[in-house]
Amino acid sequence: MTSNAENEKRGELAGRADTTEHDDLRRVAAIEFQPGLDCYKALCDAVDPDDEFSEMEFKRYLFGDESAVLTNEYLAAFIEGARQFFLEGAPKT
Repeated sequence: MTSNAENEKRGELAGRADTTEHDDLRRVAAIEFQPGLDCYKALCDAVDPDDEFSEMEFKRYLFGDESAVLTNEYLAAFIEGARQFFLEGAPKT
């Protein structure tokens, strides 16, 4: 079983590595955290604003695995990792 800290670290690293499209990265980095934030919905709204992806397509596109089990803590860390990467000046693709 993975601890919350391990899960958050994995999410942060994935956020830095897996958010490859510059426009997606910019929108993910702009997500504002607030108490009770549904990170999955926030990511969907940022990456797929026109709601074109099914849940499986979204998971495959962003995480490379359509059956990924994603906790809110993992997704919050993913968003934070993407934000840090963006603020560090991620290369435009």
